[in-house]
Amino acid sequence: GDVKIQIRSGNTSDLPNAEWYGPDGTRGTFFETPDGDIIPSIIQGKRYLQYRLVIESNQVASPSLDSITIRHGN
Repeated sequence: GDVKIQIRSGNTSDLPNAEWYGPDGTRGTFFETPDGDIIPSIIQGKRYLQYRLVIESNQVASPSLDSITIRHGN
């Protein structure tokens, strides 16, 4: 199985209309690299950030996620 992540951001905590993005700044990609990816510029500089997980499981193995770290730096 796989665990994939997308993120979205905005300047208010209510983000129902914000689009979900992957590492290349498009809706069709997902963060899947265990060592991390750079957050795309399209969602940088916003006050709030949300993430969602897409978990794909099969009959043989179920994926697990131990932690998520989002680092902000200058």
